[in-house]
Amino acid sequence: MPYDNFSSEDVPGLFSLEHLLFIIVFAILAILSFYLSRKIDSKYTKKILFVIAIIVTVMEIVKIGIRIYKHEPYDNYIPVYFCSLYLYAIWMIFIRNKYIERAGYTFMVFGGIFASIVFSLYPTTSLLLYPIWHPATIHSFVYHVLMFYSGCLVANSKIYTPNIKDSYLYTGFLTIFCIIGVILNHYLNTNMMFLANPFGLPLLSDLASNYKWLYTLIVYLAESVLLYWFNYGIYKLIKRRNN
Repeated sequence: MPYDNFSSEDVPGLFSLEHLLFIIVFAILAILSFYLSRKIDSKYTKKILFVIAIIVTVMEIVKIGIRIYKHEPYDNYIPVYFCSLYLYAIWMIFIRNKYIERAGYTFMVFGGIFASIVFSLYPTTSLLLYPIWHPATIHSFVYHVLMFYSGCLVANSKIYTPNIKDSYLYTGFLTIFCIIGVILNHYLNTNMMFLANPFGLPLLSDLASNYKWLYTLIVYLAESVLLYWFNYGIYKLIKRRNN
């Protein structure tokens, strides 16, 4: 592909000027999307989410198709990463089953918003691999902005009111994909759900190398249990302040 003709010098890496620009633009769009989501009537929320679901799905299909055509590794296109779960969650909210629907909403609010913010601050899957102008970087940026916006849209609407019992739905949803991730990692030598190695996080590299099972367990618990309660605590604080 013509856009793949770049050298390592074109890759900005983390904490560079390009990364700072990345964070600033993301922050502006995030604040704007949060503000606008408060103005939208609940009856239009699902219509907007349906349009977003189509957009992110088409984007992902195009990305997967291009990467398969280029014979890239499985890690580069199999959508079984934490942020990839947003693709499934946003479609789950249109299924007429209250548990599946709530599981989708729960991940969008307590997983998607947090993951999109972390991506903007630490975009290891973009700026460590590609130039800022590369389609892969642009795809990731747009994807995470839409993830943040749709999570805010749900959180600010009346179609979903979080409760403490949603932790079971969130953990169950994450557990399913962690099991799938472990299986794929074993047979395809991939790093689905980051359960095989801490890509871009050198502090955990020694743990993953010496105690792989312990690393996998810690990542699973962090993604499927601790992250929910951390974000639920923030949600309760915001709600109390607003009240």
